[in-house]
Amino acid sequence: MCRIPDLVKDSKIETQFHSGYTRHIYSEADPTSGQRVIERKEYWKREKLIGRGGFGSVWLEKCVKGKHEAELRAVKQLQKPDKTKEFFRELEAMAKFSHPKYVRCFVRSFGWYDSEDELYIAMEYFPLGDLDSYLRAAPPLPEPDVQQVTFQILEGLHAMHENGFVHRDLKPGNILIHSHPPQEWWVKLADFGISKRTEDHTNSPSTRKGTDGFVPPEWHGFSPNGENISGTSSPAADMWALGEIAFRLFTKGSTFKSSYDLFQFTEGRLPFPLASLEAYKSSLEAMDFVQACMRASPEDRLDAQQAVKHEWMKIEPRGIPRPLSAVSLE
Repeated sequence: MCRIPDLVKDSKIETQFHSGYTRHIYSEADPTSGQRVIERKEYWKREKLIGRGGFGSVWLEKCVKGKHEAELRAVKQLQKPDKTKEFFRELEAMAKFSHPKYVRCFVRSFGWYDSEDELYIAMEYFPLGDLDSYLRAAPPLPEPDVQQVTFQILEGLHAMHENGFVHRDLKPGNILIHSHPPQEWWVKLADFGISKRTEDHTNSPSTRKGTDGFVPPEWHGFSPNGENISGTSSPAADMWALGEIAFRLFTKGSTFKSSYDLFQFTEGRLPFPLASLEAYKSSLEAMDFVQACMRASPEDRLDAQQAVKHEWMKIEPRGIPRPLSAVSLE
């Protein structure tokens, strides 16, 4: 039997399912005495389906009675996987990064509950959607915007890597938008469904996940000079994806158009496509940053600690003070 991590146990919500609504029951200390435990109840009603994928579905729900009446939330619903450890991993990451010190960087989870066959995760609702949807409807971003979004994603990766987690599926669809122009950019990382602890260095096919176009060459089995590619679930894979996202924010195109092009690049037969960045008048600092995140060998890429100190990340976009969150960068 897999042991449930303490963070996961503590974030479980006592729940009763009823026709048309879900009731949560919270046990809290009486604020008048500080000793007696009282029960507080919340009632949530489904409004509509707002997302669907291989993982399951996401529903918009509204609190119809209780402390958060009239508030909205997103609820991720998925089938319980055969391996209990797999969904504990996501729940542990969401509970960990829902702490107030990380609120700037991550989608906040309000807890989880389950039925016999399904798991539910209650989360912040983002009416502006994700970065992928935004990019499909918008032109390439100007460099100050690319820099600001890239830095905010990097903040989240730095926090994850510093705490021993890797994301493993970083892409625009997993970056949710809190605000965007004409307001300032504010994005948050989401979907820890395949995140894992970096101390687990297994390299079985089941650990190599992610989304085509955002996974590094070593996950395709490509390696410069035939070097050993064991331990592919490493922070270096997240840094590759960060470079790819920045490239697409600039150009709305992918760095490598096919796996063959990626192979050619890894073998040193095809140069990194800096010309695409130059065509959009990217600065030298920006081009150096993207290229440094996407070096063929994972050992040669910037890590998160190095990336936050890169010259491009030091330039103040629109005078925004740094750092943007409580994450320690030193």
